[in-house]
Amino acid sequence: ITSYQWASLDNTTKDTLYNLVLSYLKAKSGSMPGVAVEFKEEEDARKILNGALRKKSRIENFFEDLEERIKENYAFHVFATDPKNERACVNYGILVNYRQEWKPQNYQVGELVSTLPLAPKEIRKYSTKRVVKKNRAEKEIENALQIRKEDSSDTYRDNAEIVRRATNKTNFQHTAQGGVNFAVWNAKGSHSITIDSAKHSSQVKKEFREAVLKSAQEYKNEHKLEISTTSSEEFEETTSGEISNPNDEIPVTYLFYELQRTYEISEKIHKLTPIILVANDVPYPNEIDEDWLLAHDWILRRVILDDSFIPALDYLSDTFVGDEISTEVMRNNFETQLGVVEKVTQNVAMHTEVLKQAQEAMDRAIAEYGESQVEEGTGLFDFIGDIFTGGDTDYSEMLRLKKEAAKEAFQRAERQEKELRSRLGSETTALESATDKYAKALEEQFNRRTEILRLRVHVKDNILYYMQAIWDQEPPDQRFFRLYNLDVPDIKITPGFSFTHKQSMSPKDYAGFIMSIIGTVTIKKKKLVEVADLDNLLGYKGNYMIFPLKKNNYVTMHMMQDYMDLHETARLWDPDEAGNYTIDEMKELIKCYYKYYPESFTDEVKDKYRDLLIKRLMDPHPDKDIVIVPTDSLFIEALPGKHPILEDFKLIHRVVDVKKVQSEVRHGELENVRLAARALKGEYEDPDIEKKIVIEGDAKDVNVSTG
Repeated sequence: ITSYQWASLDNTTKDTLYNLVLSYLKAKSGSMPGVAVEFKEEEDARKILNGALRKKSRIENFFEDLEERIKENYAFHVFATDPKNERACVNYGILVNYRQEWKPQNYQVGELVSTLPLAPKEIRKYSTKRVVKKNRAEKEIENALQIRKEDSSDTYRDNAEIVRRATNKTNFQHTAQGGVNFAVWNAKGSHSITIDSAKHSSQVKKEFREAVLKSAQEYKNEHKLEISTTSSEEFEETTSGEISNPNDEIPVTYLFYELQRTYEISEKIHKLTPIILVANDVPYPNEIDEDWLLAHDWILRRVILDDSFIPALDYLSDTFVGDEISTEVMRNNFETQLGVVEKVTQNVAMHTEVLKQAQEAMDRAIAEYGESQVEEGTGLFDFIGDIFTGGDTDYSEMLRLKKEAAKEAFQRAERQEKELRSRLGSETTALESATDKYAKALEEQFNRRTEILRLRVHVKDNILYYMQAIWDQEPPDQRFFRLYNLDVPDIKITPGFSFTHKQSMSPKDYAGFIMSIIGTVTIKKKKLVEVADLDNLLGYKGNYMIFPLKKNNYVTMHMMQDYMDLHETARLWDPDEAGNYTIDEMKELIKCYYKYYPESFTDEVKDKYRDLLIKRLMDPHPDKDIVIVPTDSLFIEALPGKHPILEDFKLIHRVVDVKKVQSEVRHGELENVRLAARALKGEYEDPDIEKKIVIEGDAKDVNVSTG
């Protein structure tokens, strides 16, 4: 029998099977006549085992599948660590930082936000009310903690983020209902398990790489201080205006677009940093159990990827142990009450049989008494003779007493049977109540167990993310003293011979000149604190912690060869030959080469530059890219109607008015020509005067003429 089969049996069946085994061994160790008994006990035992080999329920398969999924190996590899914590699993490397340049370009029209149609001469007034309410409540508690932190950060960036969200939602629902039938009662229980798994994943890809240098130092000091500050600020701004259509015959539709700004971005290598990567322990999948979750729940709450896992953490930290104890108590109560009901049921069955026997005895006593009465006298004369002579009254009285005793026994058995049935009803009611409570407790327990298993699967599938968050919460001093004494390899190289410096060396040859030819390689052990800056954690790569090296070694120097141009000027160089120049710069370089050195611009050089341009043009990561950034402004465009809405008479009148105005314009132009001709003749007077008065002579002799 397997452990699973044994666990599936109840206590009574376990005792029966145990006794069968004893009988089997007893018969097997006895004489030959016990062989038949041996076969019989073996047959009975196999029947019990066959009953134990029942098919697993869906919920059992469900939990087993989840457990198996948790115990599966990770789908990725992690770097191992020393179990004795004496040496570190390390890798040397370089950290390459790129600087991205953003050049503002033109504005452009984005998506259509709104439209506003206006009829001729229509005016629409608008009012915009902006209310800003700020409530600030600050509560600062320093309980045995004071932090002094110094940050030094150099960041070169222009903000532009492309956010991509993916949400997958899966719903599993499982419902199970079961019942058990006893002799005179039935108990049923049901539970439903619903799992809503919402995986909400948010990835932000920054289209720039930046150079960041940070150093932090913390000092802790004990204090007890509590400060509460509450402030409220309310700001209200109202803006009003109007939009009108000045035309009296053509409708206009105003289009409101989102205004966007385009930027041209490009990247170039900025800085190299020699680094060392130190491996950290990652728990095995089976180690991610309830106590592991409980030990790190305060960190998991801060960085959980989906809030649907928070209830499972609350259950683990608040009511996990209490609910387990409460469920166990309810199970004991249920089993105890079940035993009481079974015992009362057996008593009822037994007293039912006793009542049946009492009724049969009473029926026989009544029948015997009736027959005795018939045999003693069947006529009137016998009855009179018995009165005068006397009869066998003792026998009749005995039968009567026997009948009365049988009636009393029947009534007593009937009362006992009714009492037992009444007790069975009350005990059955109590069992139903205990069953309901136990079923509800089991339902909650299984639901929460499912949530915990779901949380364990989630943490296991994203273990590197959560382990990096856990390592981030480790105090810097604690991290320092955990890692500082680890042994790491330190590579020393004794040069064999050196190059002779030549002017025609390539960058790699010049780097080889600096590095020299490797002669003897020796590897010594050093403490991690001697080679790495453990106070400056740069980041993570898997379960690797990245620390900057205090100085270069031969490994990192060799890795930097392709990134350094030491031939002409000491500068950083992109190993990608086409990545150091933009397409425009390469075109300008070819033009300058052809302009100043036409005799050396051979077909071979031309083909080389052409291949370089083709390679750059076909690069999946172009040297320049255009990024569109939306602004908070709007762009307005007017769309006039194609057809006027005036009547035909008014339209014809408009044509006449236009001709009239044209005639007046021509008349004015001709009048200007006439005035110019008068001016050329010396006639500077105004020809359009209505009245002219001329006075000639002195004051005594006045001659007035009017024209």
